[in-house]
Amino acid sequence: MTTRAAVSCSRNWLMGCRTDLVWIIFSAAIGWAYLALILGVGSGLENPIRDAFATLRIGELALPLSLGLVVVASWAIVLDAPHLFATLARTVLDPAGSRGMARARRGAAGVLRLLPAGSGPDSDAARA
Repeated sequence: MTTRAAVSCSRNWLMGCRTDLVWIIFSAAIGWAYLALILGVGSGLENPIRDAFATLRIGELALPLSLGLVVVASWAIVLDAPHLFATLARTVLDPAGSRGMARARRGAAGVLRLLPAGSGPDSDAARA
């Protein structure tokens, strides 16, 4: 039975059986568990995004914990911070890498300058 499991595990994977299970399947399961936790905590609140489900007290400081605060903070710290640092390290802190991407950066800057022109509060898209 062990041989059969190893054979079936060795086919049709993106990066390999163990790597796919750990980084793709397990991470998706963690995301679903996180969603279930958020929905479970928020189910008893009248306004789940703004109502506090707990209060964090540090000395005289009292910080009401709402789902909006917890979700945004956990997303920023756990998921966004590593991506932000990796992008910063590759584009700004690595001189060899940034020399090779100068054209791409200029193109991205040009696109970013054009985007706000058609998406402001007075644009046709905002009025629709």
